[in-house]
Amino acid sequence: MGEEWRPVVGHEGDYEVSSHGRVRSLKRSESVILRRLRRPNGYLAVSLYRNGRARRIGVHRIVAEAFIPNPDDLPFVRHKNDVKYENHASNLAWGTGGDNAIDRELNTPKVPRTHCKRNHPLIEGNTYIDRGTIVCATCKKAQVAASAARKKENRIVDHRP
Repeated sequence: MGEEWRPVVGHEGDYEVSSHGRVRSLKRSESVILRRLRRPNGYLAVSLYRNGRARRIGVHRIVAEAFIPNPDDLPFVRHKNDVKYENHASNLAWGTGGDNAIDRELNTPKVPRTHCKRNHPLIEGNTYIDRGTIVCATCKKAQVAASAARKKENRIVDHRP
């Protein structure tokens, strides 16, 4: 499908957004594609100006507002494939925080852990399941021993004057 351009909601006449996630300014004699900045959270954003003030807005939100109906007034824009910089209208949908979490779970590769945080091997005999979570027996033993030592240390009170 070809690239379609529509006005940016709230900035009609000044900016347009494409179905491919590009934003252009119409303020000059020639339209200029705006540079997208990657935020620390991984999402792309552009700075839009109105009345001399800049406002940085996520490209995914701009695309969704222009191309995707939101009859249920859902608060979040989801990336269907969970790739934050793919802002094609076909990859976006409105949803809830729960929908976003489901997308993340479905799109995250399932790689089995082979070692715990302290690099002990998670092998038979060194692991057990506690409330649905794999637990390293070596780490758990060390944790129990440290807890017992702290309790013992707290019980020893020096009663000398």
